[in-house]
Amino acid sequence: MHKVETALNALTTELANDKRVVEFKKVKALIESDAYLKNSEARLKELQRLMTQNAFNEEKHNEYKREYLRLKNNYETHPYLINYNSLLSEIEDLLYSLKTVIE
Repeated sequence: MHKVETALNALTTELANDKRVVEFKKVKALIESDAYLKNSEARLKELQRLMTQNAFNEEKHNEYKREYLRLKNNYETHPYLINYNSLLSEIEDLLYSLKTVIE
């Protein structure tokens, strides 16, 4: 059992030092500290709520929907989020590969 723990600790250390994981953590911190992204995310949630509340008022609903779609596009195409999603995909692929090897 000691060998398994040693191997697991070594793997954990290697993963923590992987350049993709390090960069992912940096980008995640940038996203979490970016005022524009935090405000946009909050506004998107508010717009979703407003669209639901105004589902039977077509004019208001469409007004909120237009703003929502515009803001969502700006949010999703922000360079931090593009980089985050790309790194997330790479890390998920890496972890899936490790899982396959272990099984």
